[in-house]
Amino acid sequence: MKTSTSSALIAVTAIAFFCIGRSSKPGAAASDESSAPGPRPSSSNSSTASLRPQQPGAKPSSKVSNSLERIPVERARQLTSQERLGLIEKGALVYDSGKQADLLCGVIATLTKDDIGQAVGLLAAAQDRGNFCSQAVWDAIWTQWGRVDPEGVLKVFNDKPVGKSRADDRHLMAGWWETDPAGALAWAQEPKQTQHDAVAASLALTNSAGGDPKKLEQIMLGMPAGDARLKECLRDYLDLASMTPESAATPAQTYDQLPAGLRDTAWPVILQRMSYTDPDGAAAWLSQHATDAVYDPQASFQVVQRMTSQNPKAALELAVSLPQSDDTVNLTGFAISRWASSDRNAAVAWLEAQPADSVLAKQYLPGLKGASGRN
Repeated sequence: MKTSTSSALIAVTAIAFFCIGRSSKPGAAASDESSAPGPRPSSSNSSTASLRPQQPGAKPSSKVSNSLERIPVERARQLTSQERLGLIEKGALVYDSGKQADLLCGVIATLTKDDIGQAVGLLAAAQDRGNFCSQAVWDAIWTQWGRVDPEGVLKVFNDKPVGKSRADDRHLMAGWWETDPAGALAWAQEPKQTQHDAVAASLALTNSAGGDPKKLEQIMLGMPAGDARLKECLRDYLDLASMTPESAATPAQTYDQLPAGLRDTAWPVILQRMSYTDPDGAAAWLSQHATDAVYDPQASFQVVQRMTSQNPKAALELAVSLPQSDDTVNLTGFAISRWASSDRNAAVAWLEAQPADSVLAKQYLPGLKGASGRN
């Protein structure tokens, strides 16, 4: 057990930062598998049509100075709604993303429920004209909307989900939790049907656990089977389990320690996490658990896909060893194709070494030999 003061301080700090809601930098992952590494669709790159307010408000006042300068939150609070919107309109057209965020974030933090929709429309209009707003600006917008009208912004996300990421959901919940934690938790404790609601709710539930994996575990055990919140809470649970000094565990160890009632949902979450934290361990874990009743072809594909760029032969051999199904045939075909694209002769030689009745050899050898001119 780690007992040093410095270790405890680091752990507490890490958990505190985690629980207020992490945000990805521009380009973090999206969708159900959005916690995986790789580019995520940024709000700044989404369809601007989905960002426009339902009913555009009045044109911003012309009383705001034509000069652009950083407006502190305290000063922005003294401005009228129209003056703040005027600053949003001007700042949205600044090209430099760092300067744009510096100019706008203080003003955004003072937007009210009545004018935040108009502000979003002004940012969207700037994007229509070719100037994408920085991710920091969008993060500030979703956080502020969560502070002043959380269920309103969730309705926007659910009605027009394209371009809204998991990080956006968590920013709005961070804002809601800041201003009304009791209300946010009461809402989060009800089952959710949409992905955006589930992601937002998971942060509130994680916050309510106070950084304690065991408390979050009990919260998850109280959810009905198939609840959309469960998988999202499991993602947070893995973070907490790895960041708690007294019980720091790898994803594989965490899976082994989970109550039986959580393992079915956790299987793809565990494998996905391992696929980018420990690729070799992920392959070994997948081989060991490939016969589990909850084997997940999509999560398995992610492991094989990552392996093909580093060790295509091992990726193919892993794919072949997995349970045979339509998904697995597609998986082995993918692995063969990727290997052949980098070393066709090696892939052909491997297939030729297979038994004469090999389905894979019969299916892929003719095409590969024809393309390479081999007999």
